Amino acid sequence: TYSVLKLLDKLQIHANFFCVGYVANRYPHLIKLIFDKGHTIDSHSYWHKILSKHDMKSFEEDLKMSKYVLENIIGKPVLGYRLPEFSFNIENEWFYDLLIKYGFKYDSSILYKGFNVHYESIIKYNKLKGLTIFPINSPNILNFFIPCFGGTYFKLIPFQILKYFYRKDYHLYFHLR
Repeated sequence: TYSVLKLLDKLQIHANFFCVGYVANRYPHLIKLIFDKGHTIDSHSYWHKILSKHDMKSFEEDLKMSKYVLENIIGKPVLGYRLPEFSFNIENEWFYDLLIKYGFKYDSSILYKGFNVHYESIIKYNKLKGLTIFPINSPNILNFFIPCFGGTYFKLIPFQILKYFYRKDYHLYFHLR
């Protein structure tokens, strides 16, 4: 984490840090440091449990706990959210209503997999309700949309392939250790 912060400082890059609540509870000084360096603190749930493992009530509790912990550390509202493992699916559209209920202004939980009428309507509908959705770009590699800009994909996909796509406008994401 410290080396990433140092690199971002050197390159004068502002980043969004989607933070897991229980990690923030264990390392509040780190979350505060990230925030004090001018980066945005967003929520990545409290327990890092995928959405399909929640019902609406348990997700709401997780969401409230994460937001509460992060806001108490930084002293400002947390406005952004990202689901663990991009686990949104059509059956869980209630998820967006809870984000709006708790004051989130943007979400980055959908992987962009090419044009999809239903996802496009979700994005437009939530925008009207005050929630902006920023899908994660996924390059089309041999007709597969692969979210290769973070996590395990950094380890699995050969660097030369990743390097080609890094020249384009894609988001990078990873879990700090």
